Formats: sequence, C-alpha cells, structure tokens
Amino acid sequence: MLLQSTFLKRDNFTAGVSLICLLVILAGYSGSGVAMSLFSSKEVVLFSDVEGSITYDGKPISGATILRTSKWQKENSDSVITENDGSFRMPAITMSHNSLLPSQFVSHQRITVQYQGNDFVIWSMGKINPELDGELGGKKIKFTCELKDEMEPVDVPEGLLVTACKLQQ
Repeated sequence: MLLQSTFLKRDNFTAGVSLICLLVILAGYSGSGVAMSLFSSKEVVLFSDVEGSITYDGKPISGATILRTSKWQKENSDSVITENDGSFRMPAITMSHNSLLPSQFVSHQRITVQYQGNDFVIWSMGKINPELDGELGGKKIKFTCELKDEMEPVDVPEGLLVTACKLQQ
C-alpha cells in the first residue's frame, strides 16, 4: 500500500510538472497574427479606416447614415452621416486581444447605408488579416458606391469581400 501511494504521489507530481511546462511553453509562444503569449496583449484591427462617397442615381447623397459593424468575439459598430458631396470617413475599429492559445482571427465586417427609409448593404467581408489595412493587402479602404449597384465578389489578397462599391487605387 505504501509503495502504491508513493507511485501515485510521483504520478501527480509528474503531471503537475508537465502542466507547468506546457503553460510556460504556451506563455512564451508569440507567433505572427493573433497568436499571443499569456503575458502580452496585441491590438488587432477589426475594421480599418474607411473613406468613401455615396451616390444614388449618379448624384451624391447628403445626410445618409453609414452604419459599420464588425464582429470578432463581440460586435462593434459605429456610424457617420454623409457630407453634402456624399463623402464620409470613419476611423479604424481596434480591440486589445489576449489569448493563452493561438487562435484564428476572422472579423466579420459590414457597411450599411440608410437612405430614404431603406437599408443598402454595400460591404460584406470576412477579414483574416488583423493588421491595419489588412482587408486590401495593405491598401487603404477608399471607394465610391452607387446605391443602385448590385453586390459582387471582389478578389482581395486575404479574406472574402462582396461589395457594391468601386475600389479606388
């Protein structure tokens, strides 16, 4: 019985040491993307800066509400009203991220224009690059959008983008 008790204590000790070693290894791991160490924090960009102009029947629309949402771990949203020339600007939406284990970043993005009592979805994307301007491979998000245009898939370096807008270079 004493011999069995000694082996059980040693097995518990070994399991405890193994667990501590695993936690130390995971805490020290800091790869690219959003794989983080236990003791560090990284800012991820859920939605980069957006600059655009909105038209309806080819004419700039003033006073339309631009509603932007992003969802990763929780939903974030902001809104802005278009200027007289149909233009608008929105700053990046960021979030601080801590994770014990490596994880895959995917921010679900959407831009909706509210105009004359109607909602027009003009941007829908699954963003997989957590960096600023990661949506378009490092290029700024700048577009013109005719509300009567249909949503179409757009080839982007990382992620999946469907939009009714014309991207500017």
